[in-house]
Amino acid sequence: MPSKVKLAIVVGLSLAALAATPAFGFRGGAPAGFSGSTGDSGFSCLLCHGEKPGSGMIEILGAPASYEANGIYTLTVRITDDDKLGAGFQLAAEDSMAMSAGDFTIIDSNTQFSDGLPAWVTHTGDGVNESVFNWAAMGNSFEFTVEWQAPSSDVGPITFYAAGNAINNDFTSAGDHAYITNVTSNFNDCPWDLTGSGSVGSSDLGALLGQWGEPFGSSDLAALLGSWGPCPK
Repeated sequence: MPSKVKLAIVVGLSLAALAATPAFGFRGGAPAGFSGSTGDSGFSCLLCHGEKPGSGMIEILGAPASYEANGIYTLTVRITDDDKLGAGFQLAAEDSMAMSAGDFTIIDSNTQFSDGLPAWVTHTGDGVNESVFNWAAMGNSFEFTVEWQAPSSDVGPITFYAAGNAINNDFTSAGDHAYITNVTSNFNDCPWDLTGSGSVGSSDLGALLGQWGEPFGSSDLAALLGSWGPCPK
């Protein structure tokens, strides 16, 4: 599926929706355009949830330091706050031109596409309820997980943006703690350089054979041998 261009009109409509319902939290999912990304003009949960960030944090876990063409990665957004009782979030991935990059896949009932638009992933009502139920057991935190498939070719650096809201569970936007973060991934044009030496050789072959069966197999061996030699410059 091709990358989607983020349209300013979507953000405008979302802002109108926010203005129309200032007292209510978006427990059923954040509207599109509030990940804190460049394409979202920096808009995030901070726009509606007026309390300043607390002592907690938001993290993006599993984002690759370098992505491979069509690579599939499991991304986890974790929100932590000792003073709150649950959380919601929004996640986006953009290239350097602020266009959405790659494709998200929803893998459980805790997440959905914001306003049905696949450029943004957000929580569901079930996800927020799950976060409240498990908050204390998870060390005053909760994790939302989604899959992301990289583009089919090198599109340059891709930045993952996440905005999170640690809630007091009063079903309004008041008294919450909003957080933002981002992580950048560069294209990996030499995926079989397993040792980071700048070339594919015997050390990489040894590393592959040492992990034979999980996660590597015969098709990986063929791919490694086909990439033998210096990495592209």
